[in-house]
Amino acid sequence: PALRLGWLMAPEPVAAELASLKQFADGGSPTFDQLALADFLDSGQMDRHLRRMRQVYRRRRDLLTAALAEFLPELRIGGVAAGLHLMLNLPDDTDENALLATAAERSIRLFGAAQYRVRPHNAPSAIVIGYGCIAEPLIREGVQQLARLIKRKGR
Repeated sequence: PALRLGWLMAPEPVAAELASLKQFADGGSPTFDQLALADFLDSGQMDRHLRRMRQVYRRRRDLLTAALAEFLPELRIGGVAAGLHLMLNLPDDTDENALLATAAERSIRLFGAAQYRVRPHNAPSAIVIGYGCIAEPLIREGVQQLARLIKRKGR
């Protein structure tokens, strides 16, 4: 992500138009960065990195889901297989914004699901918990603190 590079395999009929739109949108990507990424891919380092990181992320996800099952077993978890985050549905009477503010005061970084919804006022309160950048020893402790906050309704 820091390189702001990606790739896309597009059907031939739309590939030229996509390239033109990309050029118009940002003037193109830096050549040196593209060459470095190409070397990273060609050398097999990307494959090794992905294999290693899948294990790391799987371990973090498993620690997170186990801690949530232990400390908040009554709450439903969703999106576990969707990436490096999951969604935790909150009890009906929980103020999502108050919970986020209180958690932030305790250095627990969460995201409210409302900011990602088209109709946030019609949906139940939920939080998005990312685990891509958290140290494994902090996961259980963080969930335990989060459980205390949720049981106090975010106050």
